[in-house]
Amino acid sequence: MKKKIFTMVFSALIAGLLVPSCGKADFLEGTVWTTPFDDEAVAELYFTSREDCRLVMGGDYTYDGIYSGKGNNIYMEFGFDGSYAIGVFDGFDRMKVEWGPDRMKYTFKKKK
Repeated sequence: MKKKIFTMVFSALIAGLLVPSCGKADFLEGTVWTTPFDDEAVAELYFTSREDCRLVMGGDYTYDGIYSGKGNNIYMEFGFDGSYAIGVFDGFDRMKVEWGPDRMKYTFKKKK
């Protein structure tokens, strides 16, 4: 009986540890997302590791940042004014993002 209870408690503990690591943000590592942002320019978001990202705007400006996520939400922070962004995944290959205090809105699509 003690062995059965121990097994159930241990299984519940392991399941509880694994579930948070299965969020949407986990699949981002190694992906690139794009959006048009200014006339003909394109912004690209690179997720270079499980917590690091890079924003390249029009090929001219590059900003390194960090990100974290939970479920369908992602929070990104970069090294410039108004440097945070909050994104919500809309399916597997689209992310709606609001940038900084002005809440500029962009829709990023996953590069195939």
